[in-house]
Amino acid sequence: MAISYPALAAGLSNQKIALIGLIYKALRDNRPLILPQFMAYHPHYGQHTTCAFNQIYQTAELETVLNAFGIPYAPPTAAPEPEPEPEPEPEMVDGWQCFWEGADRWGEAGRAGQA
Repeated sequence: MAISYPALAAGLSNQKIALIGLIYKALRDNRPLILPQFMAYHPHYGQHTTCAFNQIYQTAELETVLNAFGIPYAPPTAAPEPEPEPEPEPEMVDGWQCFWEGADRWGEAGRAGQA
């Protein structure tokens, strides 16, 4: 079963760190992942809204990395119609736990001079 997490009400940099943790968890657990929804803050309205990762970032580089490590993934977009069988919902993991996991991995890369 694929894994993902609900959108995090955090800055974009922290959301990217959480995504690193999700990718690491998918690699470690040998599970596919579904890119989580990202949360955008609109200061002029004082509101948060969710959006797909690819509405904020280009996905080509991320897809290259996921493919290089053999991590199956799916963007959080609707499947083309008609869908023969509904795909199972992903298991939702703790996004903040993914953030801490991602921060650890980012720190390891930084200490190794690879960040």
